[in-house]
Order: sequence, then C-alpha cells, then structure tokens
Amino acid sequence: MSLAPKYRKGAKLYGSTDAVETLRKMLDGNGMPLWREADSTAGRPQSIMGHFVEECPAMPSVAAGAKCLMFGDLAKAYKFVSHESGLQILRDPFTDPAFIKLPTKLYCGSGPMDTRALKVLQPIA
Repeated sequence: MSLAPKYRKGAKLYGSTDAVETLRKMLDGNGMPLWREADSTAGRPQSIMGHFVEECPAMPSVAAGAKCLMFGDLAKAYKFVSHESGLQILRDPFTDPAFIKLPTKLYCGSGPMDTRALKVLQPIA
C-alpha cells in the first residue's frame, strides 16, 4: 500500500463484502490476526493494520485478476460539488388534487481531483 505520506492520514481500505471477509482471515507471521473488530465503547471502527475498513458492495467480488480492494483518501481524491443554481422546487397541484406535490431537483457534479490519493489493489492469490 504505497501511498504518499500526505494521503495516508485519512486513508481507508475499501472492499467488497467477500473481500472484507477474506481480510478478516489474514494472519501475521506470528499467527496473530491482522483484523481488529469494531469497538463501539471506545469509538473504534473495524480496521486492519491500523487502517479503517469500509465495505462497498458495488466493488467487484474476489476473483482471479479482479481489483477488489481500494486504499486511499476519497476526500482528497474525489470532489462532490453542488451547482450554484442550487435547489429547484416545482409545484404540482394537478397529479393528485387532494395534495400538492413538490418535486425537487438538485444539480450537482463530481470528478476526480487527485488520483494519486487512491490505489486500486489486486490481491495476490
């Protein structure tokens, strides 16, 4: 997991559900698990090797050649912004005469900002 030091502070490990299950079974050289379960009393989330782990069901499943893990700081790598026109609210009194519906639209966008803040990983079989 070679990320530049400025990206490591907020870095998390993201993976599909079955990739996270595989990580839970990993052991170090002394036979001790690398995985640490979440501790709600101490406010500590699940982690591996000191990095927080997030499950992302949209990521690919574990398979030969699949890149099913991602390590990095999404806040620095990707930016979500709202358009300056903001929120638009329309009034619809015709669809259901007993109620007035207020459909809304919010214009927003996103895009990569610094791709060096993410590393997509392919586990070694």
